[in-house]
Amino acid sequence: RSELRYALLYSSLLYLMPAAIRVTFIQPYVLAIGLPIASLGVIALVFRIFQVTGSTYAGKISQRLGEWKLLLFFPIPIFIGLLAIGGIESWIGIALFAPSGFFSAAATPTIENVINRQTPSSIRATILSVDSLIFRLLSAMLSPCIGLVADSLGLAAALTWMALLNIILMLILLLFWGRQRNRARSFSAGSME
Repeated sequence: RSELRYALLYSSLLYLMPAAIRVTFIQPYVLAIGLPIASLGVIALVFRIFQVTGSTYAGKISQRLGEWKLLLFFPIPIFIGLLAIGGIESWIGIALFAPSGFFSAAATPTIENVINRQTPSSIRATILSVDSLIFRLLSAMLSPCIGLVADSLGLAAALTWMALLNIILMLILLLFWGRQRNRARSFSAGSME
């Protein structure tokens, strides 16, 4: 099912870059901009608050925007947050990145709905495991690559490249997914006639 394939890739790509920063690269970033290590706890708390708020308002946002518009729009603020943390080497970059947690958490129920709608209940657990596996594989490939770029060009440049890679991959994915959705709609409209 092509829509399921696109939804699984979207799910992994949307969370991949922000998660890599929050888990792997936030500590070296904080040290590079001169903040004390103790600030990591505050930063983690702020990220979590944005995620909780995004989860809280996910249903309302999905109802207001609609499923497809939400999937089209949410990569943009995440890209801006990724670009900000790479381009603004200060606490302001972190502050502008933090809302990406809101948007990724708010998108989760919508993505899960798309995946669940396309998955027969008999294999739903397997598909969710595949979703997790795709994310883990991409993370395992991405983090060392970012580390290599950071070693040669600096962490800020690596984060900026990561933001650009993220938005390019998301645009390509959404372009193909949109075409598939249009073909499916055309086919179902033609079969009704």
